[in-house]
Amino acid sequence: MNLEVLTDTCCVKSWTMTGFLKESVSIYCGYPEEYKTKWKYLYKLKGHSTDEVIYVHAGQSYENNSFSIYDDTHSNVFIVSIHNLAEVDGGVYLCGVYIHISYISTLTTVQLHVTDKVGSARVTVCPGDRAIIRCKQSTDRSKSKFICKESHGECAEKMFTKVPDEWHKNRVFSLYDDTSGGSLMVFIKDPSEKNYRCGVDESQFNDQYTEVKIEVKGDFLLGEDYLRCWLYR
Repeated sequence: MNLEVLTDTCCVKSWTMTGFLKESVSIYCGYPEEYKTKWKYLYKLKGHSTDEVIYVHAGQSYENNSFSIYDDTHSNVFIVSIHNLAEVDGGVYLCGVYIHISYISTLTTVQLHVTDKVGSARVTVCPGDRAIIRCKQSTDRSKSKFICKESHGECAEKMFTKVPDEWHKNRVFSLYDDTSGGSLMVFIKDPSEKNYRCGVDESQFNDQYTEVKIEVKGDFLLGEDYLRCWLYR
């Protein structure tokens, strides 16, 4: 049976989420009251077509390999969980309901990015100084490298290197993709005490990164801390 998956751009919700390699992630798909008794579906966008991933009857649950689905008719939401995330799980997913014999109505689209934390580092800077970070990266010139500041476990705004072996700058970051040395050099102006990620985009929906925790010494420094900060300004 061929089902046509249609998207009504006026009513479909859309968001982006991040999952970590080999961990689990859940996609929540709400639906209106009139769809409570309908079959619920999850599809994955593949080029200009869609692949059926998993589906369930109203109020039921079902598992298929690393995917599981549960329709909570009390809350009007069905939940799809992906376990032991792999790189191939990244992509665009469509939540939908079965309307009639050849029609699936899309309710939600979700862009799932699968990320892999490959290392961690700690950098300490003096107040008012810039932080200098060097992250080991792929020497592949075709892959974009990035830096970003974490917020609530996400990294929404990445700054990318557009051309290898050249400096790229904005108000906060200066990046240099050293392909011969296999590293990304990052200068951060007036950094805050946050976690940063420096990484490489392996594909449209996959990346690898090193987590860098920056610590800023307090404004009131004594003894060796004060001397060290003063000498190296």
